[in-house]
Amino acid sequence: MQLYTDAMYFGGDGASPADYESSVKARVDYMRARIARLEHAAGKEGPLSILDYGAATGDFVRAGLDAGHDCIGIELSEDARAAAKQKNGVTLLSIDGVGGMVESQFDAIHMNHVLEHMPDPLAHARWCARILKPGGLFVLEVPQQFDNDLDRLRRTLSIGGKLSRFDAYSLHHTYFFTPSTAATLLAEAGFSVLSLSTFNSNKTPFWPFSPKNYVLRLLLGMADRLHAGGNIIEVLAQKESCVTSLRAGEVSVS
Repeated sequence: MQLYTDAMYFGGDGASPADYESSVKARVDYMRARIARLEHAAGKEGPLSILDYGAATGDFVRAGLDAGHDCIGIELSEDARAAAKQKNGVTLLSIDGVGGMVESQFDAIHMNHVLEHMPDPLAHARWCARILKPGGLFVLEVPQQFDNDLDRLRRTLSIGGKLSRFDAYSLHHTYFFTPSTAATLLAEAGFSVLSLSTFNSNKTPFWPFSPKNYVLRLLLGMADRLHAGGNIIEVLAQKESCVTSLRAGEVSVS
């Protein structure tokens, strides 16, 4: 829990980015684009019921509400929930709110850099499948940490000083995924993978002009196309129709 207190979560001398608030602002358009992708993939009239699982300071929830959807979020960190209320005017559920979720409740679930923090990611993925409606959508993004071309280049060139494979940034990650392990986990949880990518160009927009983003877009885009060597794993998956309840002996996250 200490990793998700205010000093750590919002840019203290710990595992979080040095300027968390600034990085969130840079992702607003990215989250809006993800909402639009969900709308297109769902292909239904009217608002979607969306759960943001690990909602941080509520930016994705705010984007979903602004787009007219029934969007709620769950967040472990009390500090993050307070910031969500102050900054975005949204009230996020604590982990205690998980117990109020029912089967087949949501059209879509969003998890952005959350599953790698979970002590039992398969149990959480199965729980997400249970509370999704039949055919519901699951958007998952996790880092492809260490095993991507950008990190390899940084280590080779010692950019930013000598970088170790394991540092403060990785301490709060309990699992490290590859595209194949992420796809296998989702299949075990009852999902069919619709698309999987290790790069999303919305993370590195050309405008406003940024030389850094221009280089990253070329490098990571090529790495993704050549050998799935980008620095994220982004998956759009769909709940298989036969997944409706907890399997025998399965762990509940409530």
